[in-house]
Amino acid sequence: LMVRNQDIPTYVTEGAADIGVVGLDVLEEHKPNVVRLLDLKIGQCKVCIGIKNDSELDLNQPELKIATKMPNITRNYFTKQAVAVKIIKLYGSIELAPLVGLSDAIVDVVETGSTMKQNGLKIAGNIMQSSAYLIANKNSFIIKKDDILDLYKKIKEEI
Repeated sequence: LMVRNQDIPTYVTEGAADIGVVGLDVLEEHKPNVVRLLDLKIGQCKVCIGIKNDSELDLNQPELKIATKMPNITRNYFTKQAVAVKIIKLYGSIELAPLVGLSDAIVDVVETGSTMKQNGLKIAGNIMQSSAYLIANKNSFIIKKDDILDLYKKIKEEI
């Protein structure tokens, strides 16, 4: 099945697919009830904080406004930093948010950083590394364990 990255855990969790490949950022954001089998070490990227080129990230503000499509990862990160945040959930064009005054910063997936640079932003911090993971439905892992582990071993040999 070819589905959106964010939907893969749902297809696997609900049993429409026995296994799937999805980014660690999606797994950390949604915490689906799946078996994380293997880091495939492909599709490597980072979840980063981005700010306008001419500004600095001030963690001492009473509250930071952060635009993101990953509210859980964002909230967890800033909570660990003891920084109050107002999360502004966006689904696209996240880079525009600081430029038009909607947010102080963004949290987004960054592969090379070129999209941020093109939009007048810079990376102010890294939250996490991400890459593609092989995941399995928990019931399928029990029922089809031999087949899934056979595939796991074949993939692991190629990494």
